[in-house]
Amino acid sequence: MNIEKKGKTADVFLSGDLIGEASGEFVRKMNELVSEDMKRFNIDFSSVSHIDSYSLSNLIVLCDKSDLEFTFKNISRSVSNIFDVIKLNKQVLIE
Repeated sequence: MNIEKKGKTADVFLSGDLIGEASGEFVRKMNELVSEDMKRFNIDFSSVSHIDSYSLSNLIVLCDKSDLEFTFKNISRSVSNIFDVIKLNKQVLIE
């Protein structure tokens, strides 16, 4: 995972599926960014075809926070289907 910070915006580039250890790292990094007072997140899912419940639940909690904004980019069909089922696509901008 690569993170580029610009003011209160974090561009997050994921480097593989969000499962196992990568999922734990994603959750830790996202929570660190929130605690650093980041407000806008652009997450690139181009390398992600699977996402586990730990990462997914963390995304749901973060996206429910009214002071945070999210944009998801380059989402695979399988991940998009998951976001559709849980209605996350209604809470974030998907490019």
